[in-house]
Amino acid sequence: MESVYLKTFLEVVRTGSVTKAAENLCVSQPAVSRRIKFMEVQYDCLLLNRGNNLLTATAHGKVVQEKAEQILTLEQDLLSEMKRVITRKKLTFACTPTFGTAHLPKIQKNLIHSQADITELNFTLGNPEDILEGLKGGRYDLAVVEHCQEYDLGMLHTISLPDDDVVFVTGQTFHIAPLEDPLEQLFKLTLYGRNDGCCSRKLLEKNLQVIGRQIGEFRRILGFDDFRSIIDHLADGDGVAFLSKDLIKKHPKSRDLNSFHLPGFTHSRKRTLVFSDTLHDCKVGEPFIDLVLAHLQVKIK
Repeated sequence: MESVYLKTFLEVVRTGSVTKAAENLCVSQPAVSRRIKFMEVQYDCLLLNRGNNLLTATAHGKVVQEKAEQILTLEQDLLSEMKRVITRKKLTFACTPTFGTAHLPKIQKNLIHSQADITELNFTLGNPEDILEGLKGGRYDLAVVEHCQEYDLGMLHTISLPDDDVVFVTGQTFHIAPLEDPLEQLFKLTLYGRNDGCCSRKLLEKNLQVIGRQIGEFRRILGFDDFRSIIDHLADGDGVAFLSKDLIKKHPKSRDLNSFHLPGFTHSRKRTLVFSDTLHDCKVGEPFIDLVLAHLQVKIK
């Protein structure tokens, strides 16, 4: 006897009505009636008193009612016990857009190959502030962020990763004239960047502030939602961007680009792997961390 029949019978007895039982179970009235009829044929007896407006269990029906409640309780206990014993292998990971574009695809591929029985993967891109808030709130198991400032990480755990090298990028047709101020030459170009105020832009603004200049001195500023569009424009010889060198190396048009540092500018930003105590409950957490460290060639002493 399938449990759906037992559940239907119990709901009819509880409500005293086929109509109400059908509404509560989100099925049609004929479906409820067919299930009850099937049970009565199966047990070769009437299970409901149909003489009154309110349906009640017959003597045989009360026996079925008692056993059905016991069976469904056992079924629920079994499900709960199996969930406790067999933990689903799932992972919720967040990272900043640069890492997500330049490194995450390879790490994802290696994870799927090494953890064939993994059941659920969720990946989110965001800015460092939102990601760290999500870690503290339990929305993510772990994260990788590039950042230009120190954050209050509270009870979160961290592993320092190699710094990200942020460089000026132009098309091959642009060259810095040796006898002119390189920054003044860059100011004549359109500056490309992301729309979400990413960390690389903050680093550029901080560098300019140190020398008394402003980002608004570029010819114009254009924002995009993805790095690929930015790099495509740069490869066509239009403008300049301040981007992670890792993004340039991964792009098919990398040969059409120039990347360089400016003397006196800070070109590195921190990159940190962050996770909370709840990661211990995630069976995929430690293998994923190992893959991140191996991908970035980090050795933990």
